[in-house]
Amino acid sequence: MKPVDEVVRDRIAPVLRRAGFQRRRRHFWFDSASGDRAYVEVRPFKLGFREAEFFVDLGVQPRIWADWLGRDGGETRDVLWADRLMVPGRRPPMADHWSLDLVDEPAGDLLATELSARLPEILGLLDPASLLGYARTLPRPGRKISVRPEIALAVMLATQGPSDELEQCLGALATDPDWVAFDTEFVAFVRGWIAQHPADEQD
Repeated sequence: MKPVDEVVRDRIAPVLRRAGFQRRRRHFWFDSASGDRAYVEVRPFKLGFREAEFFVDLGVQPRIWADWLGRDGGETRDVLWADRLMVPGRRPPMADHWSLDLVDEPAGDLLATELSARLPEILGLLDPASLLGYARTLPRPGRKISVRPEIALAVMLATQGPSDELEQCLGALATDPDWVAFDTEFVAFVRGWIAQHPADEQD
């Protein structure tokens, strides 16, 4: 077993298992009752300093975003909200790079503690209203939404059902000259998705 996989087994998996995540190798996910999903994924990145070196990617994927990505049978793993687990005290540009030896108990404990501390935030964003509130703050430096602010806002407004605000948002997208092809398809998708998912079914 590779050192990074030992860290996953001994330090990361127990934390996520207690929180209700499922696992496939280095990939973990948690599904809400409404079908929204939180992700945690360990990605090896070896620099040769320690036995196990890796990033811990965090993500949230609302059901509507997965439906949009998979509309033509394509890949559905991309998330709407993305971040990384940071190493306390580590400075950029490698502040998100975890590097530890298997016998380093304090480092392993720190990893588990930091991951556990982030879970309330990640799982809290599975509430569409919370992620909508987050999306409303865009654009702001350092915000972690992975797409254009207008798209993120439309996605999360759609989870709340029809509204004047959503109509204004979709109208602006439909007439955006810089993204005509994409926005036209996206607007049509959102309207169709709302028709198929009444707001009382999304709660």
